[in-house]
Amino acid sequence: MNRGWVFNLGLLGLAAAAGGALWWADHRERQSLEAEVSAQGIGRLQASEATRLRFRDKEGAEATLERRDGGTWRMTSPVDAAVEAPTVEALLKLLERRSERRIAISEEQLEEFGLAKPQGALEVESGHGKRQTLTAGGTTPGGGKRYVRLEAAGPVGVLSEQESAPLLRSVSDLREKRWMPDFPMAKVSRVELDHPKGRLVLAKQGEAWRLEAPFQDEASDMLARHWLDQLSRARATGFQQASPPEKGGWRLTLVAEGGETFRATVWNDGEQLLARREGDPDALRMSAALAQDLDKPPEQLLLLRPLPHRQPTRMELAYNNHRLAVDKGEKGWPAPAWRTVEEALTREGWQGAPPQERGEPLFTVTVDAGEKAAIIPFWEWEETFVLAPPGRPIHIRLTKLQSEELRGALEALTKDEKPAQKIELGATPGATENHPPPAAPGL
Repeated sequence: MNRGWVFNLGLLGLAAAAGGALWWADHRERQSLEAEVSAQGIGRLQASEATRLRFRDKEGAEATLERRDGGTWRMTSPVDAAVEAPTVEALLKLLERRSERRIAISEEQLEEFGLAKPQGALEVESGHGKRQTLTAGGTTPGGGKRYVRLEAAGPVGVLSEQESAPLLRSVSDLREKRWMPDFPMAKVSRVELDHPKGRLVLAKQGEAWRLEAPFQDEASDMLARHWLDQLSRARATGFQQASPPEKGGWRLTLVAEGGETFRATVWNDGEQLLARREGDPDALRMSAALAQDLDKPPEQLLLLRPLPHRQPTRMELAYNNHRLAVDKGEKGWPAPAWRTVEEALTREGWQGAPPQERGEPLFTVTVDAGEKAAIIPFWEWEETFVLAPPGRPIHIRLTKLQSEELRGALEALTKDEKPAQKIELGATPGATENHPPPAAPGL
């Protein structure tokens, strides 16, 4: 009896071993098949084959995108418009994604997988007529992943929220948000801006920028480039059907060296701005912050070197009843303090502002002599100096460091000097070479 029991037990062990071997073989085969399916990705088409995309967002809005010569994409419906290249690339990247598993479902199960009301759908079409549709459903019970139907009536795959995110975008998200996406900003040679406060014209002459309106003066290449860069970085937050008003707002024109032209009208619309570019089917919704760049004071674009093309050979200082005069010799100025005064006149200042009446200056510096002589007045303003450069419709504020160094130079130059007879400065110094200073807010 014991022998029979042992025999039966042995047969049972052999059967279990055989069953285990069969299960393992079947498991390995299923793993191999799943790995093969996963390695192929969820797409039947390659991104390089796609020539047309049809996208529908969860609100039901639809858009058609077509690949143009050169591989670029453009929206052709509901409007003809540029698209965000990274956003389109993210949609095409879906074809390369791998699903953890594939689940065959019936039409009765659409609600269960969140596909009765899709969160987004993408139809990809190739030039050979092949099509594939990817439809975003709901999230998985555990969260962090989303069901995606791999064909119009096909199985359901599972992607991470990050991988499926491109399907959840809106049609508006597909459109290019930069308002100057393809314009050659580095080659801009002329800027015309009409706005409620007047007209600003900035033109490039050779390699130098020059302000032509509202007045004429040399512009700073650095400040002009920075301003244009700020304008070009503006991005839309959305789009809406709207036409610009006949009056009011800003009208911007940029002209590049090759003749390319950018034109746009910008106007206020409540707490935001709207911008309509020439040739566009609708308007861009823009941040109200753009108005600050469009209202750029012309003085803040000018060259901030008081004497841009002039190196003084003689200077005369009138300060605190002292009058000192000195000529620049072959070895330079006779004292370091005079070099500090020269640097204040030939180096970049801090800020430009409209000229205004400031009363009697703290001191004046007369550069050169005879017909070339120019009197430059200096005033104190909030721990800094403000000066009126000769022949220019601008006042320039020096930096705090420049002002401190200049203040030290004044003390050094007048420390051991006897006061001269009081100098009558008369009318505003520099009036012979400065435009009459109108009253205006500013520095």
